[in-house]
This record gives sequence, structure tokens and C-alpha cells, in this order.
Amino acid sequence: MPTSLLGGVLQAALLGAKDSVTPLVSILYSTVVNVSGDYLLVNKFHMGLKGAAIATLCAQLAGTIAMIGPARRKLLAKGSSLGLLPRWVTGGAPDAINSKTFLKFAAPVLTLIIGKISAFGFMTNAAAGLPGQPATLAAHQIALSLFFFASP
Repeated sequence: MPTSLLGGVLQAALLGAKDSVTPLVSILYSTVVNVSGDYLLVNKFHMGLKGAAIATLCAQLAGTIAMIGPARRKLLAKGSSLGLLPRWVTGGAPDAINSKTFLKFAAPVLTLIIGKISAFGFMTNAAAGLPGQPATLAAHQIALSLFFFASP
């Protein structure tokens, strides 16, 4: 969940800064990691749904990591820590963006993403309680992934 949250915030911030290429490259990395992870873990190591879940987690991590560097370069002033680190750690340079400014910008996006994740978490919990496991939960996960792919 923290990876999805951070990835969503970074994607929204980059799109807000009129950078649509970085999130696209991030999705490309994520897709390659997910497909290759699924192939290896499910087909070669015979891990089944557990392997698919691990591949999905690794894909989310890869996509988020792919956005961190470009977001830091494009959105922050040089040496900025968003006001979250003491100045002695950052070399005494004053931050162009402080934590209050960042939270003012990020709070609406963060609230939206937390709301979505909570709602989908409750739906996943309900799907896990349905008979016919694990196929029912796997079908729910596929439908949820397609929804995330198609929705803004």
C-alpha cells in the first residue's frame, strides 16, 4: 500500500508539472517487471497465485522507483528536502519548498488516493469472503487492475 500511495502522488505531481513522459516510462518498467515476474514465478517456479502477487508487488516497486529520481529533479529545488530534514543534514541550504507548502499541494491528492485504496481494500476483503477461493479473489484482482488501468 505505501508503494501505491507514493506512486500515485508522484504520478499526479509529475502530471501536474506537465511531465507525462516519466509516468509513461514508469508504467513501461512496471509492465516489464510484472510480465517477466509472472512468467518466472508462476510458470518456471510454479508458485501460482503467490508468485503472481510477488510479481505485482515488484512491479509496483519498480514503477515507483522509476519516478522518484525524475520527480526529485523536476519538482524540487536543488538540495531541497521538502523541509522534512534538518538543515544540518542538507548542508544548511534553505528549502525552496517547506513541508507546509508541500502538504498544501499534496493533501488533496493524498486524500483521494487514500480514499481509493481504502474503498478497494474493503472490496477486496469482501471478495475474499466469497465462495470459490482462490479463483474469485484472482478474478477480483484482475478486474481491479483493469479498472485502475482504464481510470484516470
